[in-house]
Amino acid sequence: MSEYKIDISRPLVGVLALICLTAWIGIWLTWPNDEDWKLWQAGFMRVGLVMSAFWLALPGKDRPAAWTSVSPKTLIGLLLAIVGIVLRPRLMIPLLLVLAVVGYFLRPRERGPRMKSRPRRRRAPRETTSSDEATAQNAGQPVSSQPHDAERNHLPAPASSGGPPPTED
Repeated sequence: MSEYKIDISRPLVGVLALICLTAWIGIWLTWPNDEDWKLWQAGFMRVGLVMSAFWLALPGKDRPAAWTSVSPKTLIGLLLAIVGIVLRPRLMIPLLLVLAVVGYFLRPRERGPRMKSRPRRRRAPRETTSSDEATAQNAGQPVSSQPHDAERNHLPAPASSGGPPPTED
């Protein structure tokens, strides 16, 4: 066997697909019910459709091959959908509706000008230290040295279980 690489021209595959599909439509329009031309119609249609799919799958100058970004989960889902449609053709319309709804909600969204970053979380208040008091005095702001409400009122920590609140004796 010879070891050489065959370069496949994507434009050439596209042109061949268009020629086959054009020949199929031309024969279908010229001789729609002629039994002698049915074989040619079927042949040009099938070869044209396969060549079109092959043209879509080939890598271009600016993009990789179409199958490089398909995950195994997507491939399995696609194969199951094809099997389902082949076994029960009436499932095609509901399946397309479900895929359209799922695709609408799961598509990647572009972030607009209002949502460039995630909203910041509020930090819990912390106790003041002597360095904070000095900084506040230098800035001319009053510093509260009083404890927080939970510390002042000796409130118990919230119970993590769903049981009744603790009772004071």
